[in-house]
Amino acid sequence: MKVAYIDDEYALAEAYLKKTYGLIEKKVIAEEGDLTYKLRDSEKIFGYKIYKNGPLSKLYEMDFFVVKFAFSNIDTTHSNAQEKVLSSLFYQLSQAVRNQKGYYNIRIPAHLVDVIRAYNNNFKNSIFCGGSVNYISSNSKPNNSLTFDKDIFLINEQELEENEAQLLDLAYTSFDLYQGQYHISPVTSNKAGQIYSQWLKNDLEIIKNGQSEMKCLVIKYKETLAGFLTFSENAQFINGVLNAIYYETRNIGLFHKLIEAVIIRAHNAKKIYISSTQLDNFAVQKVWNSLGMKPYNSFYNFHFDSR
Repeated sequence: MKVAYIDDEYALAEAYLKKTYGLIEKKVIAEEGDLTYKLRDSEKIFGYKIYKNGPLSKLYEMDFFVVKFAFSNIDTTHSNAQEKVLSSLFYQLSQAVRNQKGYYNIRIPAHLVDVIRAYNNNFKNSIFCGGSVNYISSNSKPNNSLTFDKDIFLINEQELEENEAQLLDLAYTSFDLYQGQYHISPVTSNKAGQIYSQWLKNDLEIIKNGQSEMKCLVIKYKETLAGFLTFSENAQFINGVLNAIYYETRNIGLFHKLIEAVIIRAHNAKKIYISSTQLDNFAVQKVWNSLGMKPYNSFYNFHFDSR
């Protein structure tokens, strides 16, 4: 099957909704100049982009990089000719990461077999750190309609100042024992919980600075803060960024109510809700499925330490 691919959750979601890869192909061609490296084969573009992850570089006091891929036209099934081209691409990437010392998160699309084969041929000592799956809501409103009330609401600047410390604690304690990619890697596991509290802190700073694209939804249980969800918003999508529920208040439906509320917000604004989680985070995916969300993309996280 011929497809196009770009590591961009919004572009992939739009292509999924419109049932066409033409939008992605056009985006890859338009942004060809932004790629760190690319190969052309019969007008097809195969490329990658490397960028530095500033927050993680600061936290771990070493250079962290992320590698994302873009393909204007690629077959999901194997062919020797296609694998040969991709092996050349990954050979160049292997040389680049060895020349630029650092710690790399290489995001490999899970549905492209020759990309996976080419990666395996060129990276022998990487660390497999699981994968992620992207979900998208339907155009229909959830059956159990609810409204924002005293127990679930968008936090304002004053409430944010009063509850910031507790929110950061909630993020840390919820993710300290999580099964995410940074917990899997022995290089990053010692500070994995801090990644998520710092991530939330960055989101909250955006909100405090008055930037309207980022918001924080909180939920209370028995008048006590029990969970949160940060999300960004554009003209077409609401993107769930980070969410957590205290261990003590899990398994009583609070996460379901939190996600239901943000999906209803998206529906009322004629937008679509998207989010992502670990491939094996079945508890979260069960809630998403129950609210009509469906998977539309997945990728593997391979870490490579070239220091």
